[in-house]
Amino acid sequence: MRTVTLSPHHGETPASLLRKSVTAHHPRLRERLSALALIADGLPAKAVAQCLGRHRSTVEAWVRCFNSKGLDGLQPTSRGHLGTILSAAQLTELRRTAAQSPRQAGLLTDTWTGEVVVAFAQYCWMALKCGD
Repeated sequence: MRTVTLSPHHGETPASLLRKSVTAHHPRLRERLSALALIADGLPAKAVAQCLGRHRSTVEAWVRCFNSKGLDGLQPTSRGHLGTILSAAQLTELRRTAAQSPRQAGLLTDTWTGEVVVAFAQYCWMALKCGD
């Protein structure tokens, strides 16, 4: 299995990518940042792709774009299907987590906003799926 890694040239870590995914305004950018956070954390592109319902080559393309252009390379240029939604169990877990403060959930913000919840849900969904 071929391994893709993020270039250290842009100075991003799994945590910084996750934080940026929480504040990203576009759902596609949130998806890509969350995927790169998982890759930076050591998950293979194939596993991340399966979690997202994407093809491995799509995730690898995101890595290549990031490695060549940084965060600018991840900006979405078209609209499309956002993938599958959370399962009932994952939604229950999200509701349990959202009952806490975002800081207790490991985020660097004090307030749950719609964008924070969406980004956190997406990251949790991918992490849960990849952990199966």
